[in-house]
Amino acid sequence: MGKIMYGKTKTKAEERRFLNIQDRGCVPCYLESKLQERDWSPEPCDIHHTDGQDHLKTYGNCPWHHRGFRKFQFDDVEMVRIFGPSMARHPAKYRARYGSEDS
Repeated sequence: MGKIMYGKTKTKAEERRFLNIQDRGCVPCYLESKLQERDWSPEPCDIHHTDGQDHLKTYGNCPWHHRGFRKFQFDDVEMVRIFGPSMARHPAKYRARYGSEDS
């Protein structure tokens, strides 16, 4: 489903950026918490590159939103209802809900 990114080595500034992104958590989870008026707390997340391997064009995505990895024992229908669409499993719905990644 997902792919591992290989490419240029991160600078110290880019590494700090990644740590900050991971501390802040998943952007779609945060947006869902606002849309559904529920509490939100950041969880560890993947670093999603919006433009190939450019380490400055990145944001946080949890395993569900990034790779389609289900939480708990929910099926896809329940995951979408509770957490919103996954980029890996529902790319068109993901873009419609959270916006395009086009520069």
